[in-house]
Amino acid sequence: MPNLGYATTQEGHFKNTTLIVPADESVCGMLFDISGFDNPFDDYLDIYYSFGSGQVVQINSLNDAIELGLGDNNFLNGLVYYHISMFYDYVGDNRPLYLTFADCSSDWDAIGLMQRESGGRIFQVGIWTYQQMWSVRNDNSIEFTNLITQIETSVEELTGKIGQSSFSPTPLSVVLSANTSVVSNIEKVLKKLPDATVLEAPKVSILLCQNGSDYIKSKQSLNPQDAPFSSMGFALAALSLADAEKCIGAVSDFNLNKNEQFRYPEIPIGDGYSIDDEVNRVVLNTIATLGYIVPVIYDGKDGECFFNSDTTLSRGDYKTIANNRVIHKCRRSVYTAIYPYINSDHIYESGQRGISSSSIQEISNAIGDILSGNLINKGGEYQISGYNIDIFSSDDILNDGVVFVKYSVVPVNYNDVLTDTITSE
Repeated sequence: MPNLGYATTQEGHFKNTTLIVPADESVCGMLFDISGFDNPFDDYLDIYYSFGSGQVVQINSLNDAIELGLGDNNFLNGLVYYHISMFYDYVGDNRPLYLTFADCSSDWDAIGLMQRESGGRIFQVGIWTYQQMWSVRNDNSIEFTNLITQIETSVEELTGKIGQSSFSPTPLSVVLSANTSVVSNIEKVLKKLPDATVLEAPKVSILLCQNGSDYIKSKQSLNPQDAPFSSMGFALAALSLADAEKCIGAVSDFNLNKNEQFRYPEIPIGDGYSIDDEVNRVVLNTIATLGYIVPVIYDGKDGECFFNSDTTLSRGDYKTIANNRVIHKCRRSVYTAIYPYINSDHIYESGQRGISSSSIQEISNAIGDILSGNLINKGGEYQISGYNIDIFSSDDILNDGVVFVKYSVVPVNYNDVLTDTITSE
């Protein structure tokens, strides 16, 4: 009578134990890579005491940030206050936001630390870094550095497998604000951008836009290697307000220029490409198909700026943030359903060399119930239109205890099936 293994704890989770994996898709985090700044906490003792050792701190309003000293518009050249203020001006108060500062020059372990310290609550994290996203070859063509691959690898570790960590099944999405200034000297660079979708990094999206006001440009010039400010605060605000199945590029729902905060949208390469004057619609659409989230102003919506899409760096089923968020919410829900069966006994049926049909049915029912109960948006509408569950075990389950849970769902705004598999190892 084999058990479903749980390797990192001496304590079993049984059927009378309640353990819920967080499934609120509105929770966001901000990670600021400070590796390019010299002694960034000098002269900011209040901020140092709260964040200087890599602490992860939850705030719920702009006033909370100000009380922590983050209202200082000189700290990190105003980056932190800018993005936090944009976030809360858009979403209002009483919404959690997790913050941390880390030296990410050698790794991106800070992402996992943020998720652990938040108790697995974070559904999307915005990353600001001065590190370069592209490099230029000798023939003046552009290629990606290993930045995105490193981030994707760190994020994938949070997807989780049964039996490894109590907080591992808490996947999240990343909206990345990286440095694009390296290609500023290449003529007509917008037509030479590399295809980001071939990176197959479905949990990462690139924000290739910012407000190109004189104020932002003056502040950007103070950043390490002229790294752009980007639109991280706006993107996280949209993701916080959007239900998992919704696209943050929906014109009817989101406007970056709310309260005239994004009046000069630009693509921040070199001195910046204004989308009003220098980037025509054809070029903009081409950039979007390459996997970049850029700003647009739609005909009939004069003066209102929007994201063009919610694309990720993938060509597969998870090529949008929405698809990833739906499956992330599903995975978290499925884990919650499975936890009571970890380390509990199951009947072994030698004829089928696996756990019994009754055990399979019991677990399937538990998963189906929680998918039906959790995959509902704030308006009370279902986020998936159907699901299918398959549970099967390895041929050597008596020795390895490996069980596979495969489930398929159909998001309401998607005409295809998303499939995910969870393994007990």
